[in-house]
Amino acid sequence: MKHPIGKFLTFSLLTVPLTATYGQTTVISGTVAEVRSPSDLDLTGEFAYAVNFSPNDPPVRVAGLTFNPDTTVPAGASFVLPNNVAPWQVRPDFGTTADEVALARLYEDIRWANAGAGQQLEAHLPVTPGQTYKLQVLFYGNVTENRSWDILVEGAVSVDQVTSLGISTVEAEPFYDPATGLVFTQQFTAGDNMLDLIFNQTDGAVATGDVNPIWQALTLEHIVTDTDNDGLPDSWETTTFGSLAQNAAGDPDNDLVSNSVELNLGTNGNNADTDGDGLKDGAELEAGSNPLVTDSDGDGLSDGVEVNTHHTSPVAADTDLDGLADGEEINTTKTNPLLTDSDADGYPDGVEVTNGTDPASNTSFPLLSSFAQVVTGGDAGEGLDLTGTFKYAFNVGTNGAPGLIRGVDFTDESNNGNGGITISNGAEIAAWFETPDIGASADDLNLSNLLWSIRHAGATNGRITVTMTGLTPGKPYKMQLLFMERCCQRAFDIFVDGNQKLDDFAPVTFQDGTAAPTRGSVAVVGFLASGSSVEVVLDGANVALPLFTDHNPILNGVTLEELTGADADADGLQDLWEISNFGNLEQNGSGDFDNDSFTNLQENLQGTDPKDDDSDDDGLKDGAEVSTHLTNPRKADTDGDGLSDSQEILTLLTNPLKTDTDGDDYTDNTEVAQGTDPVNPASYPLLGTSVGVFTGGDPGEGLDLTGSFLYAFNVGDPGAAPGPVGDAPFTSDAEAGITVTTVNQIAAWTTPNFGDTAN
Repeated sequence: MKHPIGKFLTFSLLTVPLTATYGQTTVISGTVAEVRSPSDLDLTGEFAYAVNFSPNDPPVRVAGLTFNPDTTVPAGASFVLPNNVAPWQVRPDFGTTADEVALARLYEDIRWANAGAGQQLEAHLPVTPGQTYKLQVLFYGNVTENRSWDILVEGAVSVDQVTSLGISTVEAEPFYDPATGLVFTQQFTAGDNMLDLIFNQTDGAVATGDVNPIWQALTLEHIVTDTDNDGLPDSWETTTFGSLAQNAAGDPDNDLVSNSVELNLGTNGNNADTDGDGLKDGAELEAGSNPLVTDSDGDGLSDGVEVNTHHTSPVAADTDLDGLADGEEINTTKTNPLLTDSDADGYPDGVEVTNGTDPASNTSFPLLSSFAQVVTGGDAGEGLDLTGTFKYAFNVGTNGAPGLIRGVDFTDESNNGNGGITISNGAEIAAWFETPDIGASADDLNLSNLLWSIRHAGATNGRITVTMTGLTPGKPYKMQLLFMERCCQRAFDIFVDGNQKLDDFAPVTFQDGTAAPTRGSVAVVGFLASGSSVEVVLDGANVALPLFTDHNPILNGVTLEELTGADADADGLQDLWEISNFGNLEQNGSGDFDNDSFTNLQENLQGTDPKDDDSDDDGLKDGAEVSTHLTNPRKADTDGDGLSDSQEILTLLTNPLKTDTDGDDYTDNTEVAQGTDPVNPASYPLLGTSVGVFTGGDPGEGLDLTGSFLYAFNVGDPGAAPGPVGDAPFTSDAEAGITVTTVNQIAAWTTPNFGDTAN
């Protein structure tokens, strides 16, 4: 700390003879004093506001009090701050301690007003009528100058012609001191709900000089009276108890919450249940609920009813994590708010409600739905459906077969050498951090071993593909993909046979952290086999949510259940599929419920919706797509050219099975966007720009390699010339006329496989 001589010098010792540049300062209310260290300010107490008048400073902490920049305007407050200078001249040098440096920073920037243009500095701060406050405003010129203005509090002049360097008298005016600041202090009792503070030039009573006001910081302290020194403000004691007889440790309402805690929380020290929700204030604190809010989690049930009657959580709107709020389960669906799957049919209550099936009946379930949920262990009721007939159940990774989990034999990823499973494009970690701890039962331990190893997509690929064979076309299957995230904010999409089932699936959102999680997640997908195999793709390429920065998918385990329900009515439709789609067995295979010229049996085999005549919503009925147009009734844009099948067939007369109908090397969608004719090869957007995919070097695979090429070259070192591809004579990038400027290069980044032709 700096130690100036005479720390509390009066202003008469800091003045020079008056030269008529200032008007005489008159202090009507409050005080104007010098500041040489943080101890010259009152920085302890109950502060309603502490503001740093700076346009770019972060919060500044001085002696335990945080001054927020004026760009963060307190609720209900407003400022008029026409101009700023940052920094302003040379800030005071109070010393080298952290508090002294922080105080100097408060004086470093200014807000100022142009009095000649009618501007003034204003602060309007909410207060409580009848309460006492202490106002401190920090200001200083930071240089020799002759600036002066007036200070108005609540519309009345408190200081007339204060200067930026101190008080000016008829005998002398203040001079600049590089180790000094100033503070205006005034204590007042609020007459209304808003403090109005203004720095301006009200009467122009100055001979010459600058009349533009400045300020650097402000505090407003709520002065609390505690006559009996018991830590409880007199006003709170008398309002709550009618006298000053209580103390901080007392608990007159017997709610196990002391008076001092009730004061801090804002609860009623004379009412055991402040919010009247059936839980005493102390019980609410123990449960983690809010003693000032009847329904802390907003689930439609009061906190008391949750704890005392239903034994649900008063701080989690969905206690069982089934997608339904506790109040909805109790009052509407009549399901169990403590069970994720009330009817034990393998589908969470929320999924059933969303899909229109009955969550209270195990004969009604959304067979072909897709969803994700929490897995808390390997035992029954902990998230995994392990009841039924399983075609496959396997661990992903090389740490072996986990063994039995609730009677289901989990193999390794080679199906214990029996084949049928192919996993591609996935790197492997056999032991990803320490073994997960999800419980102590034998089933829990085996599931922990399964969740310990992963396959993951490399950064250059971004996808994992799992293929399983031996399926029966048209039959329903239920697949479970198991995950446990151990590091990252990761998300990816899940596709089954090219159809997206889950979008932006993020395992971490189902867990209790990644360092030592006690639960994982499972993605459940119901589907009808379109052939004898199923291809599952996990791909993060299209994740756009900024929260999820890692797009490389992971996978820990898989189950594939054969839903082998009987065909009791012998109509060719499996009863499970019929019930899932129609809710009964009244349909038959030859019927056409949705009148789309596609029988129920055909819909079953194709995987289309028998209740929707246009399953992919592309404007064409399912029957017409299959029989007439040969398009995919499950995909709105069969050829993936950016135009729906109906646009191509009914409007543009292009081929919905070809990306480039006229073979001019511009996709139909590109031609439509550029205004050329997609069915005329002589009409194409010569100067247009398009982005697309290519699948090889042969004609029709996405690249235009026909014509006369000025350049065609390979980029990279060693840069060997690949040779001709079509009409394009690919050379190295070192040929004359070619300059490639880059910072980095990888000679062998990956080995693509585009087919086996010469091109």
